[in-house]
Amino acid sequence: MDLLSVLPDFPTKPYAHIIPPLERSHITTVDLITLDTLEVAKRARVPPADVRRLSAQIIRALHHDVGFEENKDADADADEPSSSLSIDVPVFPGPTTRLDASQWSAISTLDPTLDALLDGGIPTGYLMEVTGERCVPSLLQK
Repeated sequence: MDLLSVLPDFPTKPYAHIIPPLERSHITTVDLITLDTLEVAKRARVPPADVRRLSAQIIRALHHDVGFEENKDADADADEPSSSLSIDVPVFPGPTTRLDASQWSAISTLDPTLDALLDGGIPTGYLMEVTGERCVPSLLQK
C-alpha cells in the first residue's frame, strides 16, 4: 500500500491490523478514498467499519496536508457521540491555501478584462491549460 509515500506522517499504528490485508489485496490510497467502503472491505476481507475509519482519517489528513481546515462550528452543533464517524465534516480553505499574487510574475494576455480576472495575467512557473470555444474564420466569412 502506498499510504506512507502519499502521507509520510500518517499514524498507521491504529490501523496496523488492517494494513497488511489491504497490501496483500493491492489496495492503494486512491482506492481507499474513491471506492465504496464495503467493496474494499470485501476485497481485503477486513471489517468495513475499520476501512471506513481509515478512509475518513486519510481524507482528513489529505485535507490538512493541502491546507484545508475543518469547520469547528459544525462539530459544536453535532449531536452525535464523539466516537461516531463524521466523514462529511465541512472544510474550508485555511491561511496556507491562499495565493499571494504579489509573489509571482505574470504574462499579460493583452486583454485588460482577462488580465483583471487572472490577477494580472497568466502566472509564470505554472503549467496552465486554456480551453474554450474558438471561432473558425471560414464560418465567420460566410
